[in-house]
Amino acid sequence: WKIEAAAAEAKEAGDSAEKWLARTPDLETPKYEVVYEDPGGAFEVRRYNAYSTVECGSADGAPQTSGGNRQFFALANYIFGKANAKQEKMAMTTPVQTDARTGVMSFIMPSKYWGADALAAAPVPSEGAGVRLSARPEETVAVATFGGYARGASVDARTRALVAALDASEAVEVPDREATRLMQYNDPFTVPWKRRNEVSVPVVLTGGA
Repeated sequence: WKIEAAAAEAKEAGDSAEKWLARTPDLETPKYEVVYEDPGGAFEVRRYNAYSTVECGSADGAPQTSGGNRQFFALANYIFGKANAKQEKMAMTTPVQTDARTGVMSFIMPSKYWGADALAAAPVPSEGAGVRLSARPEETVAVATFGGYARGASVDARTRALVAALDASEAVEVPDREATRLMQYNDPFTVPWKRRNEVSVPVVLTGGA
């Protein structure tokens, strides 16, 4: 527990991108460009290219009542071919995303299915699979990165710190401070000091840097 706490609480504001890349599995991940870095190291702003996901959970803003494990395995069944019409087995990707407002969990689809047109060719979820496909448009988000296990209290604290840093910045505006998302890059068996987690929220660059 002490090691986990140290990994989660370690000062990371000045950590290099190379450190976090070293903690990132060699799996396909959405492409992005860093368009702004906070001088204090509290966050960076990324412009993501369009990509696609398979999602599980209610997307209408209703509170999420089902557990994360159930969502994870429903998504895994689709990706591994057990719950899609073509029984197509797809490669794992990263990160696993969880929407803070709705609790919706998402896996990234393979890049051949990124974009609305390409996603139309993806295998349809089997009846009763409990998942749906979604094409994500380009988006600009502010991101804060941290290590350790992404437990509830830790994620909440990191999210509050990110929003506070954005509020103090003249470089960005936050249209919806509740639209935060957790991104987890590692499998459950990765030790806490080798884990990469992120919290993000959509932003608009103001040019006030």
